[in-house]
Amino acid sequence: MENTKILKSKLIALKEQVNSNSAYNIKFHQQKVTKENMSFSGGNGRIWIQPFHSEYDICLSGKSVEKQMYKFMCDLCGKNHNGYKQTKPEPHAPFWRVVDFKLVEKAVYHYAKTK
Repeated sequence: MENTKILKSKLIALKEQVNSNSAYNIKFHQQKVTKENMSFSGGNGRIWIQPFHSEYDICLSGKSVEKQMYKFMCDLCGKNHNGYKQTKPEPHAPFWRVVDFKLVEKAVYHYAKTK
């Protein structure tokens, strides 16, 4: 499993890279209790990135961003979502499990363009 600290440093560097284009201003967040729960805000809704063994889960949180990015994520990952991170009151927050960090980068860049 990739170390959470290593992933955190990659995501902070990615935030800086994305925000170097002055049109975007995404913010990095990490939960205090569950350190693996890391996300970006500043676009529409929130995009979560979590380590899973040697892979990454990319999760869309918010109905509007789900609508905006669902097809893009299916095309990017070459598959439908792997499941939902939240199931109550109904299934929501679809996620895709990927091996390549480049897919995380592309998803975050696309997220930064959402409004």
